[in-house]
Amino acid sequence: MKYLNDLKKIISDNEELMKALRVVKKADLKQGCIAAGAIRNLVWSQLMQQEIPGLHDVDVVFFDPSKTYSDNKKIQDALKLEYSALNWEVKNEFYMNTHNNKETPKFKSVEDAIAHFTETATAVGAYLDDDNQLEIIAPYGLDDLFELKLRPTPYFENDQSVFIKRVESKEWTNKWSQLKLIYN
Repeated sequence: MKYLNDLKKIISDNEELMKALRVVKKADLKQGCIAAGAIRNLVWSQLMQQEIPGLHDVDVVFFDPSKTYSDNKKIQDALKLEYSALNWEVKNEFYMNTHNNKETPKFKSVEDAIAHFTETATAVGAYLDDDNQLEIIAPYGLDDLFELKLRPTPYFENDQSVFIKRVESKEWTNKWSQLKLIYN
């Protein structure tokens, strides 16, 4: 996958994100990974030679049918105890198929759920495997993330209102002026 080694280096060089990845690994969540903004924002800031933002909001996704929806809060609280500097948001993707008011078939895995994120550049996850090696989940590859292209995933191509609303509310083009919006 193009840019894979670049992404691994950017993540590996960020002490704060690596610590967060170790905390998630220690939590032993099935298919647990850090996804979305923590990775996207780090890459964009580095590529645009901006100050690397500290981690604030860290999205943790996992896939475990044996956990209840209310277990998310317990896991989130445990992560907060382990690394209190971060604002953790934990989602068991087994239950997230109704997110964004779009009913879809139940997700089959974390990778399937990440593929249903709104933007291709956000549809990226990272985790430490059993040998503590950094692994990446990127169902659409890493081209858009590294080429500063902001486009909806195929799931949102026919109804881009959620994508457009997110781009506007997050003010990404103000923060990262070199982003290229790509949509109909």
